Amino acid sequence: MSKKIGTIKFGHIRALISFILFAIILYLLDWNNIISSLLKADLDLLIIAFSLHAIGLIVSVIRWDILLKAVTIQQSFKELLAIYWVSLFYNLFLPTSIGGDIVRVYDLSRNTGKLEGSITSVIMDRLIGMIVLLLIAVLALFAGVQLVYSQLLLWTIIFLSGFLFFLVLLLFPSVRKPLSLLLPTKIHEFIRKKTKQIFDSFSQYKHNPKTLLLTLLWSIILQLNVIFYFYLIGKALNINLQ
Repeated sequence: MSKKIGTIKFGHIRALISFILFAIILYLLDWNNIISSLLKADLDLLIIAFSLHAIGLIVSVIRWDILLKAVTIQQSFKELLAIYWVSLFYNLFLPTSIGGDIVRVYDLSRNTGKLEGSITSVIMDRLIGMIVLLLIAVLALFAGVQLVYSQLLLWTIIFLSGFLFFLVLLLFPSVRKPLSLLLPTKIHEFIRKKTKQIFDSFSQYKHNPKTLLLTLLWSIILQLNVIFYFYLIGKALNINLQ
């Protein structure tokens, strides 16, 4: 009971922080300029952009469903859409997007009784989305390298290398084993017990290239969709974009 009360209080604190941050942002905004821009906006382009955002939500659920089936979790599209929609609400109104991922894991595991598979699917969903986002960012970075500071390029390469190393650790147990020897025995055993089932779930993806390829393709479609609807919003607000 005390744990549940603590969780509720923590959620209230996060909601309060979000409310304060939104209040500060709203106070600092130039509302006259915003209202003027909205009155001049192209309504048709805005409607198309918002429609593309809804399509992106559907694509996200399709991608997640593919990952779930690979770890033998079956849920109807309607149920997954409802869970994803609720998680988006938490992403919008709570600090960081992690809150929405926790909601996805909690709701899905409550419905299916498969906590490890739920965690794995959400992490894999994030990882594949991040991979595609990084690939697009790197392509854009080198395409416009003359516009980027050398320090930013260096940090991008470091971050990308670290991310790829983390991905290798998740998917290849043989790489994790030598690293585990560097940890004290008790810590290693604790981590091993807590993560074994999750890592086993990741191995299912490693041996299922069709699933990885499909989710990668849907991720590319999703990210291109995001770029396009932001472009349309910019055009609708008369912002000069290429």
